[in-house]
Amino acid sequence: MLFRSVAGLDFTEGETGEVEDPAWRTPLASASAQLDQILAELPAALPGGEVLLLGAANAGKSSLCNALAGRDEVLVDSTPGTTRDLVRIELAPGVALWDTPGDLSAPGQADRAALALRDQLGQRAACALLVLDPANPNVPRTAIPWLALVWTKSDLGSATPPFVPPAPDLASLPQFSV
Repeated sequence: MLFRSVAGLDFTEGETGEVEDPAWRTPLASASAQLDQILAELPAALPGGEVLLLGAANAGKSSLCNALAGRDEVLVDSTPGTTRDLVRIELAPGVALWDTPGDLSAPGQADRAALALRDQLGQRAACALLVLDPANPNVPRTAIPWLALVWTKSDLGSATPPFVPPAPDLASLPQFSV
């Protein structure tokens, strides 16, 4: 399928016609390159830190986010895949928590797009909290350093399984149950 881009200018009451591709594509490409350069020079994390909550869908990331914030900031539901956007909650000046979409076993197109955006934007975080449901302790892959492991849903009576770290850097993580 062939797509054609058309740009036009309309400064007067009469039709001005199509603007030729080089007249708008060249400046647009230059602006895009400048924006890429600016983004590449941004610091990796804000002072104080940006912390991502990472885990499987329905692991309890949103509930943990609300508990850590001390207020209801994000939607909580028992349906896996409810969180599709990254939601930034400021806990203190310069310290923020990000509720993120969870990994799904069979993500749809919108879910894959949400996870790709999470992975792209999340690379600027200082660290991540690994949020695991004892009934589904799948560890997501990330290049972001882990801060701690949080076992959720302790109120449901699920026993916390022994944690077998899939990577050596996870063996010494502090663990908490909530």
